[in-house]
Amino acid sequence: MNRFFTVLLSFFFSFLTLVAYSAPPVVSGVTITAGNYKIGSSITITIATNGTGYTVDAGTTINGVDVTSTFASAGGNNYTLIYLVAAGNTDRASVGAIPINILIRNGAGAGNLNTYTTAATSGGTVTIDANAPTASGTPTNTGGAVINSTENGAFDITVGSLGATGAVAGDVLELFLGGASFSTPLTHTLAAGDISGGYT
Repeated sequence: MNRFFTVLLSFFFSFLTLVAYSAPPVVSGVTITAGNYKIGSSITITIATNGTGYTVDAGTTINGVDVTSTFASAGGNNYTLIYLVAAGNTDRASVGAIPINILIRNGAGAGNLNTYTTAATSGGTVTIDANAPTASGTPTNTGGAVINSTENGAFDITVGSLGATGAVAGDVLELFLGGASFSTPLTHTLAAGDISGGYT
């Protein structure tokens, strides 16, 4: 009888040892879908591993932003995280510049955790622009709040209709950012008082 209990206890503790020291996940790579991302963009990060049933710990981050709650199985041994770009996040010029910190684990126990920080890869260009440009409200020329001929060439402004001798009253100006119109177009219809020497 004593021998039976000895064998039983030995099996029990061996089982506990196996559970406590399951191997941590092996991550073979992390990829980010190519794209030029801006404020409000959703970025999918795919994690390739060697198993199923894995989880991540709190503190899993992409570009310094906690994405723990977005962790999900993508089928097979793959998983995904979703990073939503918010205003004020750090701009990044390439996929390799995006810091990742994935705390992926295989069950409970400190020995079952893999902290993965190797830079992600992508099949194309990846950039993050999370900071809108700013512009001073102070006029840059000594003539006052007008745009002279030199400044006119530097700004991305489209004139809807231009008089033969330059700007005239009734012309419509629209301001663009990077060649694109604002969601609410920024326009101004010129009055005679806006014009100096053919330019506003």
